[in-house]
Amino acid sequence: NDLMRDLKEDFDRGELDQEKFEDFLSSGKEMLGMALENMGRASKLIASFKKIDVINADDSTKTELVDVAEIVENFVEHYQQNAMSTKIKFDVEIGKRAQIHTYPTVITQVLASLASNSEVHAFAKKNEDCVISIRVSSFGNSVLLKFADNGSGVKKKNLAQIFDPFYTTNRGAGNAGLGLSVVYNLVKSKLKGELNHGAVPGGGLWISLRIKDLEEKE
Repeated sequence: NDLMRDLKEDFDRGELDQEKFEDFLSSGKEMLGMALENMGRASKLIASFKKIDVINADDSTKTELVDVAEIVENFVEHYQQNAMSTKIKFDVEIGKRAQIHTYPTVITQVLASLASNSEVHAFAKKNEDCVISIRVSSFGNSVLLKFADNGSGVKKKNLAQIFDPFYTTNRGAGNAGLGLSVVYNLVKSKLKGELNHGAVPGGGLWISLRIKDLEEKE
């Protein structure tokens, strides 16, 4: 705004020469580039928030009696058929199966967010031997789901922050840091579950989810 005002004043006074006009164009181009970059970041954040709102609105009506292991199997099959990246291989191990009342589409969204996080961060610099392992087992009225990758891992000092909103180790590439915070919010608020996480020996990250039967009386 100041540049435009100064330009007009110089023009009105008849003092606008080639050098001043070229300075205006150069500064204006730089500022416009910064504005467009920030608008792009804001647009990405808003799109992420809208996605979260849609998930919350669509999946908060009522629970379904489902086999979580079957949800995992269907997710892996769909991911392998539709993912643009074919470098990721899945290793799925199913223990004792059990049906619980929960929100199946929320579990699918959690799995999608975890897989996307591994693809974007853990496997960013790997083109082979990219493995995501998923273990499913049941204990009483709950199901334990453990998700792990053999990627680049997270530094020990950063492990405690991975579920914080807007935290990312790859902001320079345009990442907003919402992926794992979305997982945390969905598991805690929608599934009423518990989360644990840690480093995989030799590199990688594991995240475990304890998913309760939402209609089981305590």
